[in-house]
Amino acid sequence: MCGRLNVTDDPLMIGLAEALGIQLSVQTNIDLRPTQELAAVTTAGQLNCRWGIKPAWSDKLLINAQAEKMATSRLWRPAFKHQRCLVPCTGWYEWRTEQDEHKHKYLFTGANHKPLLMAALYWSAGVYDDKPTLVTLTTTPNQYAAQYHHRMPVIIPTDNADWWLNGRAEGLAPLLMPFPDKAIVASAS
Repeated sequence: MCGRLNVTDDPLMIGLAEALGIQLSVQTNIDLRPTQELAAVTTAGQLNCRWGIKPAWSDKLLINAQAEKMATSRLWRPAFKHQRCLVPCTGWYEWRTEQDEHKHKYLFTGANHKPLLMAALYWSAGVYDDKPTLVTLTTTPNQYAAQYHHRMPVIIPTDNADWWLNGRAEGLAPLLMPFPDKAIVASAS
């Protein structure tokens, strides 16, 4: 998954906040990048986090975690058990090399134009940064998204938000699957 999100503070976000039963305040950023701050939804409500972590052993910023490694990775497993969150956004970007041999940018949004909830893991301030931090989860792409990239974010349907946030880690495998093909749309950006 590419490292860019599209977040807009619009009436649809208000509807999402109401559906989740929380106060939600997001700042519009149509090109949100790693290291920038974004809103996350936790069991305690909204938490503003920096996107990406840099463990001492890594020479690069980690912004995504592969869903397939949640149960086995020493880095991801503790956060997967106790520090799951959701990142509300209006879409994400991928780049694809086209016939003209140039990379073209595509915006992926919900087919119904409603905000998306990306699965993520977070860490408290002081663990990796002076602010809370997070990484988003990726999975194998559905057939539609595979035309653009070899990974896609794990999208949690709003109806399953409580399950993601409060469920036992051992029972979350059904949520780590690719979002349905017809539930997302890509448009040239």
